[in-house]
Amino acid sequence: MAHSLELAPFTKILYSSDACGPGELHYLGARLWRNAIATVIGGWIDNDDWSEADARRVVRLIARDNARRAYALP
Repeated sequence: MAHSLELAPFTKILYSSDACGPGELHYLGARLWRNAIATVIGGWIDNDDWSEADARRVVRLIARDNARRAYALP
């Protein structure tokens, strides 16, 4: 997760659960992503590398806003 965030522009990263099939796999993918993003970005906040406002903005971009823009969703 950290490597991806360091390489790609935040406006180009999309969340994906990588799941197909049973709903449990979608839940698991979402849960793992949330844990990973919280660990990585939480560490950057703790180290004073990022502000909490910046972290919230980046997570919102990856989790929602980028997909809305890319797929022209309302």
